[in-house]
Amino acid sequence: MSSLQRLCDELKARTTLLEGNCFYDAPYRVLNVRITYLCGLMAWFWLWRRQEGILKDATDNFIISFVRDNKIKPYLWGEGAVPFFLAVFYLLRMTDATKNPDEFLASMLRQVVRQNPSRSPIPLAQPFISAEEVLARNFGVSDEVMPLGAQGSSYTAETLLHCLVRRNRKQSVALLWPEFSKICSQEFIPDTGWELLRWRNLESGAISTKCHPPREKLGRLKTGIERNQHRSSRPPQATRLVHSVIYDGPATPPVPFDWFSHRQLLVKNR
Repeated sequence: MSSLQRLCDELKARTTLLEGNCFYDAPYRVLNVRITYLCGLMAWFWLWRRQEGILKDATDNFIISFVRDNKIKPYLWGEGAVPFFLAVFYLLRMTDATKNPDEFLASMLRQVVRQNPSRSPIPLAQPFISAEEVLARNFGVSDEVMPLGAQGSSYTAETLLHCLVRRNRKQSVALLWPEFSKICSQEFIPDTGWELLRWRNLESGAISTKCHPPREKLGRLKTGIERNQHRSSRPPQATRLVHSVIYDGPATPPVPFDWFSHRQLLVKNR
């Protein structure tokens, strides 16, 4: 976590988040991508400090202020950005007793499902497509000819919906379900448990696809989610992506935040 501490110290000293040519930085969403990374990493740093029992000090106050001031500026360039948004949600949920964190979560799910319908002209990029690859495509300097995303499917929408269900946000779930049910949920299932935390599994594993009914009751959803969590040894897919973002490799290093038992955050005050 020393790298995140140095990043936090640099943010404290900076007067602007612009970097390089400002005429390209802001208009072409480069600045927004940078803010997405920074908000997510600072949120995970704050959560790690809480997990380790570090006494709150000026660093924690700075991180909270930084994330709150910039939470409307992140850019959902693809599903690879969802873990950073989730980190911001976790921080907000622990520091804001209003409904704002849940509204932030609902808006994130709304963006995902509305950009990934079956006939979307520009679907969200898949989780392991980097922001740099998306920006290169947007700038018109990419050599890739294949689409970066898949129409009518999502790797992260179901996890976000489960978070909303756990927060007992009936109205938000009811409003989003018609759009959510029109896309299929995809999940990568590795052959062995240790491969869960690899950055890429090119020669093993399989993609599981699940479609959803046009109507569903919240109570049944909640019961199914809790039952599946107890049966499954796999952590939620979006949280596995977070680990891959921070730790690039197959090894299992010390986890900076216990996202595997994330229900302590999501159902804490249920």
